[in-house]
Amino acid sequence: MIRFRFDLHPVAGIRAWGGDDPSLHRFALTEGGTGSRRAVTSCCDRALLAAMDEHITALEAAGPPPGVDLDLRHLRRDQRERAGRLRQARARECDTDRDVIRAGARELLASGAGPAPGSS
Repeated sequence: MIRFRFDLHPVAGIRAWGGDDPSLHRFALTEGGTGSRRAVTSCCDRALLAAMDEHITALEAAGPPPGVDLDLRHLRRDQRERAGRLRQARARECDTDRDVIRAGARELLASGAGPAPGSS
C-alpha cells in the first residue's frame, strides 16, 4: 500500500493557477466542499470527452497514420460508452458523511495524534 501525507488548507488560502481558467486550482489539497470537487470532475470529464471526440473525428476523416492499425468503429463505440461512466460512477457513490470524517481528522490532528507506528 502506498500512503501519501498531505495537509489540508482552506480554499481561501490557495492561490489560483491555470492562467485564464483557474478553475482547477480548487481540486488541489483543500477542505473544499464536495460540490466543488464534483464540478471540477464534471468539467474535466466534459473536456476530455470533447477532446477525444475531436481526435476520433479527425482519425475517421483522414484515417490512422501509416503503419497504425486502428479499429475506428470500436474506438468510437468505446468513446460512447466512456461518455456515460461518470454518471454511472456517481450513481454508485457511497453514502459517506465527509463532514464527519473531516471533523474527526481535525480532532485527531488537534489532539496531536499522528499515524500509528509503522503505518506510513
